[in-house]
Amino acid sequence: MKEELPCAGLNCQTLAADLDANLAFAGFTNGVVRIWDVRYSIWTGGLDACLRCWDQRSITKPLEYQFESQIMSLSYSPQEDWLLLGMANGQQWLQSTSDSQQQLVGQKDSVILSVKFSPFGQWWASVGMDGLLGVHSMPVGANVFQVPETSPILCCDISCNNRLIVTGFSEHASVYQMTY
Repeated sequence: MKEELPCAGLNCQTLAADLDANLAFAGFTNGVVRIWDVRYSIWTGGLDACLRCWDQRSITKPLEYQFESQIMSLSYSPQEDWLLLGMANGQQWLQSTSDSQQQLVGQKDSVILSVKFSPFGQWWASVGMDGLLGVHSMPVGANVFQVPETSPILCCDISCNNRLIVTGFSEHASVYQMTY
């Protein structure tokens, strides 16, 4: 059985899936990031600075949450009803997926290109144009630590056991082992 996820006119650059949570993620070359909840809702955000929740069970207009900056990256919390947003203005926001509550949880000095919740949801990683891998705690976004790199970090991911963080650059990747 095959189902197509809508992305007409966009060039897909990265894909990821969380099969336990029924989520599919896609990043596009123009900065648009889309997340599909293949059960009920689809969350999208992009260069128009609008976060949208599409309910696949109905044909109604999507819920919309307007932000002041372009949405460069999204990550769904595996433990709570939160969506983490990384913004072009360096801000990091938590958006409730059950109501309209929003919370600013961090600010960097440059574009955030990728955010990723840890599999257990206690912390997240963020990377971007400043060349810093930042790890932040839930729920307030306190900076746990930062690791500097020599160039902008384009993307990141976290292993399913919470022990490894992988970061991607234009010409290489780095792997960090977490110790507790």
